[in-house]
Amino acid sequence: MNVRSLIIVGSLPIIYWIFTTFDQLVRILYQNHREVWVQEGKPSGLIWLPPESPGYFQRLRSEFYGQRLASRWLFSTPDWMREDALALRLLKRMRVLTLVWNVGVLIYIYVIISHRQL
Repeated sequence: MNVRSLIIVGSLPIIYWIFTTFDQLVRILYQNHREVWVQEGKPSGLIWLPPESPGYFQRLRSEFYGQRLASRWLFSTPDWMREDALALRLLKRMRVLTLVWNVGVLIYIYVIISHRQL
């Protein structure tokens, strides 16, 4: 197995772990901070869906708000998370895993460029 294949195969569990960690955060938001969840547009996770999103269009809307939250949470910590130890721990995990994945992407690009035939 070459280096490129190892990087791709090695990144799959990291991506899955990022997705499930984000889903745990959205579920905590839904279960413990419902008012904030509603204010945020009733987001869904990347895999997990709240019980209130049975329709197709509602699901698309929830996914949009969920993706927006994922990006925002990488760079800022909401007040409700600062008061929830589990959520804060999951947020730190998501940030570290995202950093690891991004470093892996940069290494992958470097390997491709450095092994290119000119």
